[in-house]
Amino acid sequence: MAAAAPALLATSVPELVELGEEMQQIAVSIPEAIKVSRYASPELLDIPVKRLPGTNADPKLLMYRDGQEAFDVGSMRFTIIGPTREELDLLRQGWNNFLRDIDNRKQINNLRAEIRRKVDAFGHETFDLRAWNGIEDFKGVTTPNIASLMFMVEEGQRRLLLTGDSQQDIILKGLELAGFLGDGYCHVDVLKVQHHASEHNVDENFCKRVSADHYVFCGNGSHGNPELSVIQQIYDSRMGPKSKRALAPEAADKPFKFWFSTTSANQMEGSQQQETFAAVEELVASLEQRSGGLLTFAFNENASIELTM
Repeated sequence: MAAAAPALLATSVPELVELGEEMQQIAVSIPEAIKVSRYASPELLDIPVKRLPGTNADPKLLMYRDGQEAFDVGSMRFTIIGPTREELDLLRQGWNNFLRDIDNRKQINNLRAEIRRKVDAFGHETFDLRAWNGIEDFKGVTTPNIASLMFMVEEGQRRLLLTGDSQQDIILKGLELAGFLGDGYCHVDVLKVQHHASEHNVDENFCKRVSADHYVFCGNGSHGNPELSVIQQIYDSRMGPKSKRALAPEAADKPFKFWFSTTSANQMEGSQQQETFAAVEELVASLEQRSGGLLTFAFNENASIELTM
């Protein structure tokens, strides 16, 4: 897969480029994870790992657990809201399946043959990438994604919700376990919209229960993300009919802002990413005109962007 990806990426054919990106991500993700775990080992760094700052307790996995206390990083307070033991157990099962497979030469050879067959058949069939090493998805979201590390970050009176690539039900469960959904909803200053605003990770219920002054979309157009339907759902939670409106009083008829990580002009000409962002730009401009001045937005044209509040 790693050898085939560069050839596909170099074709400038949008469909082939997308396939090349998909293959490249799969080919390098698990080996890279193994490398990172080795390079970040306490033996190499002489730095304790899996230990919360300011404690001398034995190292533990970063996860939500009963009695988990928040910890400070500088002036910011971090509260872990996920993953829980349940998501990590699923992740471990899939990881162990992978480790067992690489010790079995016959299975690896079969995998290579299957990949070659898929590449040869491209155009007639597609890759089925939804299952992860024998572990089924959770409502269309892969196990590594629902096992994302998630934080509520607080500084002074401001709050930032970092959702990783998790799924809406998993995020709401974590928020409830950590005590942030006491009234069934929460409002934050900044929400990093989960999994690049994929339609599998955001739904109307989530948008009603979690609202923000600033919504950050990190997708670059790959796989159709950020999804137009998700952007519309978030907008409807602020400006739509009462049945779709956010539950938090702080969100009622208040200004809000959409932040996007890139633009269509920054994407490869004729690519699916460019097409996606052109549609996003058109939709957001239309929503802004209909919002009566409550919605503003920013598209990042540079390597970085400064979020101002």
